[in-house]
Amino acid sequence: MSEINKIAAMAKRYHAHGAITDESMKKIDALAAKKMVPKVRTLSANQIERVRLRANLSQAAMASIVGMSVSSITKWESGKSKPNAAAMRLLNIIEEKGVSAIL
Repeated sequence: MSEINKIAAMAKRYHAHGAITDESMKKIDALAAKKMVPKVRTLSANQIERVRLRANLSQAAMASIVGMSVSSITKWESGKSKPNAAAMRLLNIIEEKGVSAIL
């Protein structure tokens, strides 16, 4: 558990006993939520292709999973274009946790 999560958990206990106001608890929760969402790592064309191949996916299957066209996947893997932030986050999740994490 990260430090921010430990602090948030402790704050919730204090909040339950009335030692922390609702307004302060909302601020603490918002800060903890911000810290829990990992930053999107940019993947190179080669890394994107490796993610797809490690997941045993065709370009068509990868396109379907990330909600893009086969043409987009081809362009990403050849370095002709880059995924948008939402698609890159999905690629990060597939790389870190496997394709089953988003299916």
